[in-house]
Amino acid sequence: MPIRTITQDLCDICYSDTSDSVEATNKLRFAWQNKPYILLTCDRHAVEIADQFSKLTKLGSPETKPHTLNATKNHGHHLGSGRNKSALSSLSETEKNKFRLWANMPNARRISDQRVYEWIRLGKP
Repeated sequence: MPIRTITQDLCDICYSDTSDSVEATNKLRFAWQNKPYILLTCDRHAVEIADQFSKLTKLGSPETKPHTLNATKNHGHHLGSGRNKSALSSLSETEKNKFRLWANMPNARRISDQRVYEWIRLGKP
């Protein structure tokens, strides 16, 4: 006897809220704290999430060097291409200013890489 198996992607949000079997029409890929995710959504939720991400991107700063997200895992390796380059010098001017405000170090000449990596790990508050 022939058997047919049908796989249907369901909206993760509709299903988690009400256990409704609403078909997913979108796969939204994103990363959070160096971890990739896929969220299956219906059209309605895709628009809602896009609006939320739009608001967040207006609040955040664009990452100029994506590899800095792994800085805390490098165990002593510096960011950027130069071996003697400090973590702070690898940041953009805007990021340097934000870091100095956060760290309360407006005039410090020497800043440890670990302190900069901590700021990056916290999401550059």
